[in-house]
Amino acid sequence: MSGTGKNPATQSREEQFLGSLREAVLNNLGNEQFGVAELSREVAISRFQLHRKLKAIKGVSISQYIRETRLEEAMQLLQADVATVSEIAFRVGFSSPSYFNSCFQKYYGFPPGEVKKRRENGTETPKTAAERQDVADEPSKSANGASFNPAPGKKSVLKWALAIVATLSILTALYYTVGDEHADADRELSIAVLPLSNLSANPDNQFFADGLVEDLLNRLSMIEGFKVISRTSSEMYREKGTKSVPQIAEELGVSYIIEGSVQRDENKARIAIQLIDGHSDAHVWSKLFDADINDIFQAQSEIALQVASEMNALLTSDQITDIQTNRTGSVKAFELYQMGRFHWNKRTGEGYRTSIDYFEHAIADDPEYGLAYAGLADTYNLMALQGWIDTKTGRDSAEILAFKALELDPSLAEAHNVLASIYTYVDLNWDAAEREYLRAIELNPNYATAHHYYSEHLSIVGRHEEARKQINLARALDPLSFIIHYVSAKLFFGRGLLDKALVDVGKCHELFENHPRATSFEFQLNYLLGNDVEMLEAFRRHALATGTYDAAEVDSTYRTSGPDGLLALAIAATDWTNGKAYLYGLMGDDARAMDLLEASFIENDFNPEFTFQYPFRNLRSHPRFRALVRKMGIPGT
Repeated sequence: MSGTGKNPATQSREEQFLGSLREAVLNNLGNEQFGVAELSREVAISRFQLHRKLKAIKGVSISQYIRETRLEEAMQLLQADVATVSEIAFRVGFSSPSYFNSCFQKYYGFPPGEVKKRRENGTETPKTAAERQDVADEPSKSANGASFNPAPGKKSVLKWALAIVATLSILTALYYTVGDEHADADRELSIAVLPLSNLSANPDNQFFADGLVEDLLNRLSMIEGFKVISRTSSEMYREKGTKSVPQIAEELGVSYIIEGSVQRDENKARIAIQLIDGHSDAHVWSKLFDADINDIFQAQSEIALQVASEMNALLTSDQITDIQTNRTGSVKAFELYQMGRFHWNKRTGEGYRTSIDYFEHAIADDPEYGLAYAGLADTYNLMALQGWIDTKTGRDSAEILAFKALELDPSLAEAHNVLASIYTYVDLNWDAAEREYLRAIELNPNYATAHHYYSEHLSIVGRHEEARKQINLARALDPLSFIIHYVSAKLFFGRGLLDKALVDVGKCHELFENHPRATSFEFQLNYLLGNDVEMLEAFRRHALATGTYDAAEVDSTYRTSGPDGLLALAIAATDWTNGKAYLYGLMGDDARAMDLLEASFIENDFNPEFTFQYPFRNLRSHPRFRALVRKMGIPGT
């Protein structure tokens, strides 16, 4: 291994500092786990101070310095022809030869396999980037080959100019590291990927572009310690130019933003990607990726690995493998799956039925595509829970499909989450549900839906503080999700925090104006708070959104019977026994609410969330209510 090449006594402090860093990296060359924290400990300096000094001296981050030192050592090993490229990659701490090749080519401008050819041809190869720069910095030549040298009288001016530029560069680096409390060394590794612009002539390729965003998010979610914002939230910024990057980053609670475009032409695709600092709006990294459609997933993994590198993430060999793993090898199946999810997200009967068709076509194209089976399982589960199909039929189909998905791809958090939902809402198997939720979250801590579902499960079994933590995590990962804010409001309501619930309902309206769930919830809260004007307005908007009530009927009922008249109107329009029990509880008619709640158990058509719902608050200590809770087998009851 190479040293610094100078006697320590003749070295400057900066050279000694860089020499100690290089020695520490070389002493741990084969240890792929050796990263920012380990180097900081080796040289006995804080990560922040180390980052600041490196930026000032060399203009690179800590992780970039470690990577470049490894690459320079790799160059010397390649020139000595001591082993194959793959073997050398492992020797210098790259567990992924393909990632090593990518980093090497970016650093030197040619692949590692070319070093041997250059040596055999007598072509000089630089050992370091500095040597490569020396070639670029040779005196310029005119068209006839004569070197251009500034006139003697101008040399001193040029030196002063260069000195000023260098000083300004150091001061700028110091400003962005010392003055910015969000310096790279201490910054949260959080990111959002904005919708990619479709530059293709065919507008249908937008689905392909959206699929690439989802795929990239899945790959980034494999990185431990990364906070990755759900596409549901980043989708809100599809219209470019309406808000600045710092505004978007602040609203989503992230440090970095990815934006870009996709241009698809038959069997070719060009992806333009930019990684942007969410605080300063500075471009951290950008690149064009040209790929055959069949190689598009390789380009996606390269993007994810490069983003991780630029954000100073430390990747294990397992994480690199996960990032490079493709859920399907078929671009057609990938597109069909994305279309299925698009219709699934409509949360309507027609949307579910259309999504089933797309998922089934995706499976027909690639029978080994586990994610498509998970999509089908998700669909049948929600259709059963929402009453679109028979509960048992939907439940059994969803379970079979989820197991099939996991047989093909055991890493699918989505499939574990479906199983957990079945065990919570249909089977009342609390232990099994708990295991599945925790497994889903372990596999993908950035899966907001798993945190959201788990929060409801925890509320049902009475673990309310834990439930609040989970729904808060879901909100942080998907801050602009209607359904997550709705569930947050529901959990606040269950604890009697009506004002906080109302704030979340207001957020629901911002995200989806006059959604029937939100208008109904707003009516209930204002009914209990005694806000008659707001209550009536919410009921009117609910009537308009659902078409259940005539506007004249609503006004007439309120004039003659007041708030309770409107509630009676809602009860009369409800066929679901459990729903009627809920509304009678809201009205304060506890006796009738208890009777109907028991009847819903006899019909086997009850909602287990009754255990924490606020309208049943007066019944929680009632023997008959407690008997129903025990009947559900909830631990500790």
